[in-house]
Amino acid sequence: MKVKYIAEEQDHTTKEERLPIVMRSMKEKLVTVVIPTFRSNGRVIETADDVRKRLRELDIQNEVIVVEDCGRDNTWDALVNYAENERGFKAIQLRRNYGQHNAILCGIVNAKGDLIITMDDDGQHDPEEIEKLIVKLDEGWDVVYGTPLREAHSRRRTLASRLTKMALQLSANGSKTVNISAFRAIRAEICEPFKNYQSRSVNLDALLHWQTDRISAIKVNHRGRLHGDSTYSLRKLVKHTTNMVIGFSSLPLRAASYTGIAIAAGGICALLFVLSGWIANGSVVPGFAFLACLMCIFAGTQLVALGLIGEYISRIYGRSLNQPVFTVAKVVEGRND
Repeated sequence: MKVKYIAEEQDHTTKEERLPIVMRSMKEKLVTVVIPTFRSNGRVIETADDVRKRLRELDIQNEVIVVEDCGRDNTWDALVNYAENERGFKAIQLRRNYGQHNAILCGIVNAKGDLIITMDDDGQHDPEEIEKLIVKLDEGWDVVYGTPLREAHSRRRTLASRLTKMALQLSANGSKTVNISAFRAIRAEICEPFKNYQSRSVNLDALLHWQTDRISAIKVNHRGRLHGDSTYSLRKLVKHTTNMVIGFSSLPLRAASYTGIAIAAGGICALLFVLSGWIANGSVVPGFAFLACLMCIFAGTQLVALGLIGEYISRIYGRSLNQPVFTVAKVVEGRND
């Protein structure tokens, strides 16, 4: 299934004309903003507060859900204190560290809104840009990504992110131009099947691509990190990319099969070479090194293929155990009066 991606610069005149109409229609809907956080030392409160202020300015009914991914710092205490005076605010603490995408999925499953916005806790996603995502979504898309006009990450993080996007393209059979971001607007009905998702391996973007091909992207302002350092190391990003390719695609198995065919063809060519030498010269081709290299290539390929098969079997076994995608430890909600 080909995924339709459209990334375009804003036509400000058109958007300004449509903005009042779309925003008026949004007054009848509830928007849920999901913010995962891990070891933010309570600074996620600033992000949540900025989001709520902006949505109130737009006169949009909203709820904000912050999912604390068991960072074991003072973030949960700060969330509890903040919730005491905030109507429509919910904080969820997970029992252990499950990962960013599992935390986002937890927030989505608990969301009550008609539209769901996901964003990071570090302030890089500008709340002022939320209305642009909503307007774009109103054009008939099911998912809209807010991709940055200019990346604010380090070069290493940007490179790793691009590799992740390439992995998504492979796993989702998408088009060549892939624009994804943690800043997303999603129609709530698209997320209904996620409530029955049973695998510990979660990649929200892959799940969204499985659900719909009406996916678009729009350029938004991407601010520099307002506070804290990224907890995403290069190792974590590589692990995330590997999980996306192996967990949501059979491409590695097909690649192993094609590699096996290619090496088998090479082996046949080597055999023909040996036979031709025997026919022409009356003797076999000398050289133990030649034979040893061929054996190493064949053995290495077989081990790689077995490793891939083992990884898939391991994931199948993990699903048969019905391991939870996440486990909620505590929930606190703002007052309703």
